[in-house]
Amino acid sequence: MPELRRQPTIPGLPECLLWDVPGLPEPTKAAMRAWQRGRCAACGIEGRALVEDHDHATGFTRGWLCRPCNSSEGAARRSLMWWWWRNGANPASILGVQAYYVNVRGLTVIKGRKGFVPEDS
Repeated sequence: MPELRRQPTIPGLPECLLWDVPGLPEPTKAAMRAWQRGRCAACGIEGRALVEDHDHATGFTRGWLCRPCNSSEGAARRSLMWWWWRNGANPASILGVQAYYVNVRGLTVIKGRKGFVPEDS
């Protein structure tokens, strides 16, 4: 049974900052997902369903989070950990991945607009 809650190894920092960073042949979403190895990038718990977190202002993916962490990220305005997450302490920034989030309809949201993702992304 997966853990329900875990105290952070270093309070206020996402767990992904503590993981070994590989040299990636090409920084892609697939490589980022493989690096996470089924772990939530925020709490580090394995075995939960993960959802792709993204920046609503840019449309870029930031990494995969478990649902409880994804929900708290959207609601937390003054949390130190989520401040770090939004400012570069996330798998995409750590690994140099720049890829758009694409929802189930094949759309991404950028600055409040919905649209198709450019072919070259």
